[in-house]
Amino acid sequence: MNLVKKIILYIIFLFIIFPINIAFCDVNFLYTHGSYEEGVDFFNNVSKKLHKNIEKELIKSDIFRKNVLDNEKINPIPLTYYWGEKTLASFDKINKGLDVSNIYAPKLASFIKVQLAHLMHDTVWISFYPNMLNILDDINNIAINKHKDNDSLILLGYSSGALITYNYLLFKIPYINIPNFFNNKNLENKNTCLSALIKSNLIDLNINWDLKKADKYKENLKNIDCYTMMYCNPNNIKGVINFGAPILFFQDGKDKGNNFKFFNDILLKYIIENNIFFLTVNYKDDPFSAITPKNFEYSKFRAKNVKNGLGFIYEYNNFKSYKTFLKSHNAYWTSRKQFSKNVKKAYEEGFINFYSK
Repeated sequence: MNLVKKIILYIIFLFIIFPINIAFCDVNFLYTHGSYEEGVDFFNNVSKKLHKNIEKELIKSDIFRKNVLDNEKINPIPLTYYWGEKTLASFDKINKGLDVSNIYAPKLASFIKVQLAHLMHDTVWISFYPNMLNILDDINNIAINKHKDNDSLILLGYSSGALITYNYLLFKIPYINIPNFFNNKNLENKNTCLSALIKSNLIDLNINWDLKKADKYKENLKNIDCYTMMYCNPNNIKGVINFGAPILFFQDGKDKGNNFKFFNDILLKYIIENNIFFLTVNYKDDPFSAITPKNFEYSKFRAKNVKNGLGFIYEYNNFKSYKTFLKSHNAYWTSRKQFSKNVKKAYEEGFINFYSK
């Protein structure tokens, strides 16, 4: 047998023994936060420690492995996105004001005032849409780069970081069906996202969610697929885990009007049908986190012609940190083992409860 045949047979043998896996290689966990007082080094360090515990617990779950990992694996090295440095100017102004107001205040009252002011500062800063949209673009670049390596993402948002994860789905996930959106069944464009519609001037959307569609939208639609590739997520989001979240997403926001409700509703439908999970895991005694009055059930969506997938939305707060009032909001990082066990429980309980009724 000549050398060429030997090489060919050897390559075939390797393919049989080690079959090529064309699925995603890694499921990456991307932790997001922006409190300037803690700093990027601190956030990177605590994210590594927490990720080690979350990874350990989730791979124990048969349901999580089957629904989310399949034949993939969790990347043991977490990704982090920290935007605290971007808020430095406004953060310093708040601290100067607090320094003056705390001169005559009791120490306990001063501490509470500082903690509340810093939390509200992060939330207000990130709620300003120009700030928010810049960060969403940064995170989308991370998602696109990971997609090039056939990797997927799970987004984790702590405290004000929860605003990032929800708005990332709202603006970047391609859940908008163009023929339906423009009420024109003759259009053949792919699904797109809210960011692409805005960037392509197909819609004008202000901070009050007042929406106006372009009069000559057919002309702008010629390039919408290119805008989708540049500004939308490439379908590699597996799910979201928010913790210490001050807002209940999908249940709050009624005051934003019909346009917001329209996008929120079709995003919900997309999440369920495309196997994306959205968890909010809060300590019951965390004074800065929101508590859900009632969770969603699939039966509510079945009546709205939402197809049965593996996706679900669940808010879990059935556990306490057993920390003091002032330390419970940081307990997600300090009581890592307990919190990670509850993340696992939240996913399992959330999936079962969502589809069992």
